Amino acid sequence: MTLIEQIQQLSLHEQTQLMQDLHAKYPDSLELTNAYTQLIVWIQEQPWEQACEPNNPDHCIKAKALMDAANAQLQSQGNIQGMFMAQNLMGKYQEHPINFVLALQELNKFMISLVEKFTTEAAGRNIAEAVDADEDAMDQGINYSNDPIEDIMKDLEVLSKESQENEELSKIVEQLKEQYIILFTEKSNEISKLEAYKKQFTKRTSPSDKENEQVKQIEQRIKANQAELTEKGNELTVTKRLALYNRLSGHLKQLQVAQNIIIAQISKWTGQQQRSLSGWPTPPPLDNLQPMCELHADLLCRLYQHIIKLDSMFRPALAQDKGEVERMEKLKTTSRTMLSHFLNKCFVIEKHSPQVLKTNTKFGTTLRHLIGGRLNAHIHPPEVICSLVSEKYVRSLYDSKGKIPPPNDKNVLNNKKTMEYSQKNNTFTVEFKNLSVTRANRQGGKKEESVCEEKRCLQFVSEINIGRERFTIMTLSFPTVITVHGNQSADAEATIIWDNSFSATDRKPFDVPEKVTWSQLSEALSNRWTLCNDRELTDENLLYIAGKLFAGVEKDDLDDQVVTRSMFCKEHLHGRNFTFWKWFFSILDVVKKNMLDEWRDGVIHGFINKQEAQDMLINLQPGTFLVRFSDSELGGVTIAYTIQHPTGEKEVWNLSPWTNQHLSMRKFSDRIKDLDSLVILYPGQHKDHAFNRYYSQDESATLLAPGEYRDTVLATRVLGAPGTSTPMVQSPMHPGSQGSLDMITNHPLGIPSSPPSICGETELNIGSEETVCSEFDGNEEAMAGILSNVSVLMQSNQQGLDQAFAGASGYQSGTQAFTPHTIAEDQWSVLSFQS
Repeated sequence: MTLIEQIQQLSLHEQTQLMQDLHAKYPDSLELTNAYTQLIVWIQEQPWEQACEPNNPDHCIKAKALMDAANAQLQSQGNIQGMFMAQNLMGKYQEHPINFVLALQELNKFMISLVEKFTTEAAGRNIAEAVDADEDAMDQGINYSNDPIEDIMKDLEVLSKESQENEELSKIVEQLKEQYIILFTEKSNEISKLEAYKKQFTKRTSPSDKENEQVKQIEQRIKANQAELTEKGNELTVTKRLALYNRLSGHLKQLQVAQNIIIAQISKWTGQQQRSLSGWPTPPPLDNLQPMCELHADLLCRLYQHIIKLDSMFRPALAQDKGEVERMEKLKTTSRTMLSHFLNKCFVIEKHSPQVLKTNTKFGTTLRHLIGGRLNAHIHPPEVICSLVSEKYVRSLYDSKGKIPPPNDKNVLNNKKTMEYSQKNNTFTVEFKNLSVTRANRQGGKKEESVCEEKRCLQFVSEINIGRERFTIMTLSFPTVITVHGNQSADAEATIIWDNSFSATDRKPFDVPEKVTWSQLSEALSNRWTLCNDRELTDENLLYIAGKLFAGVEKDDLDDQVVTRSMFCKEHLHGRNFTFWKWFFSILDVVKKNMLDEWRDGVIHGFINKQEAQDMLINLQPGTFLVRFSDSELGGVTIAYTIQHPTGEKEVWNLSPWTNQHLSMRKFSDRIKDLDSLVILYPGQHKDHAFNRYYSQDESATLLAPGEYRDTVLATRVLGAPGTSTPMVQSPMHPGSQGSLDMITNHPLGIPSSPPSICGETELNIGSEETVCSEFDGNEEAMAGILSNVSVLMQSNQQGLDQAFAGASGYQSGTQAFTPHTIAEDQWSVLSFQS
């Protein structure tokens, strides 16, 4: 640290004491000490050791050169004080330059010793004060705050008081400058008159002794006036100006420390916001951050104004002092850069848009500036422009520190809105309600990267006016994937959850790790599941899910197992034609859309394989069942339940999985209600007690006017289950069909709560029944057999209809060809929907 930087670290009181000690040490060398304080930075850079030996001719030459350089430095400052100091020093040391060098060296050594003394004393006081404060706090039982926002607010309040003191000191310096200008004008006129009066005596060839005495008196008065101007000038330009400069410089450093803490809090909030989009806890409201952002922005703005004022007051006087001009310019630039950077960081997205965006689909987002109404930026409301930018562009922006122009992107509709200030809430926001991405051109990237792995983001740019200054502000959304079809959602979601869950806060856009531990991934999966389905995954659920990636790995060894991004969403699971993520996402999706209440209330077992379900049910009473997620069918929900054959032998049956398509046509709980074979929900709760609250309301009792149509509903039946054979309804026109109308009347069916189901996308209409074949673990031979039997049934039913008037036996014989007993019980469960 240089000498001047050490001096600037001292308090204003210590700096004043420093100058007093310096002048007290050399009371008869006022010109030299004033020159030293003016040239202190330049002095530290000169080779004085090469000009300090009186008997060395080279040193004498070097000393003369250094004195001439010092004289030039003083005169180059462009003010009368510097010229007076240069004149006085040249008159005193011109014949002995070595004495000038030695005197400056002695002054410099004394100054260094003084600075070391004050620095050591200040450090000692700080330590003592800290120890005393700790002891007092312990004695009084005080607990320091663990809230960084509360702590920074206290620091900003202290800095606010300092800013007020800087304002007062700035006014004092301004008044002194005005007084000095008046004094300088008066003394300069007086000196000019004295110089002219003096010339009248010096023109005479033989002046008298009296005249010579008058000349001496004139010269003394001139020197006195010059000394007064020098003293007042030094007090203004050195003592007062330097004191104000040092205060402003120190204030800037303190604000820099506070700004780093505040920006860290904003970054922490945005990091929490990104993770919350994938299920982590929601961050606290921005109202908690805004007060400190408002106060800090106000302090930065006031500091910048103080620096500009100080620069404008002394710029003419110091125009020739290159070092001082550069110091002031650096301070001013640093202050403005800090303000600009902070205004940019305070421009945040309060309500984020979806991170998977489908083209030509409306979406919205809300942005907020955390300065509120503090700096009056809302007086001229800025317009915000939204653009869709590529990862390549964001990386270029990152590398160039934001110095590349914004893209001319026209792929976002309704992308311009004006910010609005709410005086009631003190919020400065802009809300985009009808954004829409028209297209997203492929930017190109890694060769192995798919379209759904290509990240983009929304860029929001605006300009705000603070006083006479104009600042550009910009913020970016979190990574976004653009899709053109709904079937890309799962792959796009995989890209987003990996980025949200595992990206570092200070990363280069949009770098993510290629691998994480199972402990990290399990937390991400559980949070993502809870976000959609309201109830988190249990340890047993996660253990089952882990088995999809790590077959045979012991539970205690799972946490440290490594999951690569390829394993997560690119490689197919063993023996399947889909990835781990698609399997997980499809289950998450079916629960969210069709089984949310049942999952939330804990009546769905879910994550258990077929063999475990069989082991759990085989020894329980017939009709005991549980609901699990299919291993082989994406988004499939199946039911395993216990049956008992007439021989007394028990068996566990598995219904072919239902997917979103099926459950959107008849509710999940209604299907369970339909199946009389399902009685007890594992381990021992009656199904009506477990599912009754989810059943659709039966509206069959609704009174209808005569002649109105009666609605029908499709009901679920398991083909092949004992005692559940498909009922046959005889034609009322058949001679043997007496009572058939009563039979229909005795089976009232209410208004359907949901459309009929279609399983496996195969709908077969057979007579007055709709029979749906369910899939069975990909067993193609079994599927061929069942389709063959169904074909026989359809033909037999047609024959039965052709013979309907020949007698009941003809119709019934046509249906004898297909009965539930013809289906192997260990292969198929078939659903029949009766209308």
